[in-house]
Amino acid sequence: MAEKGIEYEFKLTIVSMRSMELNVKITQGAVFGGRLIEKPGTIRLRRRCPCMSSANKQEEQNMKMIRAFIRPEKEQEVVLALEGAGFPSLTKMPVFGRGKQKGLQVGPVHYDELPKTLIMTVIDDADVDRVIQVIQDKARSGFIGDGKIFVSPVDNAYTIRTGEAGL
Repeated sequence: MAEKGIEYEFKLTIVSMRSMELNVKITQGAVFGGRLIEKPGTIRLRRRCPCMSSANKQEEQNMKMIRAFIRPEKEQEVVLALEGAGFPSLTKMPVFGRGKQKGLQVGPVHYDELPKTLIMTVIDDADVDRVIQVIQDKARSGFIGDGKIFVSPVDNAYTIRTGEAGL
């Protein structure tokens, strides 16, 4: 915050939906952003625009969550392929469930729920097709029970430590 009694001239230029550029002309001796300004001049700042409407934020951050239920034996292959394709961030967990076939019948024994691995990742909208293709290529065995992929929109994502919005 700047000291009182000093004149400031602000020029605002919108650079993109993600950032704004702020040219600030200040006088000598002013405190700006916690720093003492030694000589008059122009400071150029780039910051996320805090004044965007929620509609603009959705256009700015088109993110999707991908949830892939795959065979447990394909887990390592899928994870390594995603990492190799540039998508190392994911969450995986063992789950149990059933699909359209309502389990599995092996002779007289009926298995109501089958083990699967759930892989979840949040990615940019532009990468959805690529990630789905990687998962399908590595998880496919050609038999019933290969799994299912679900894609959902993600409104916002925040880093807990920094509070930064986005991926």
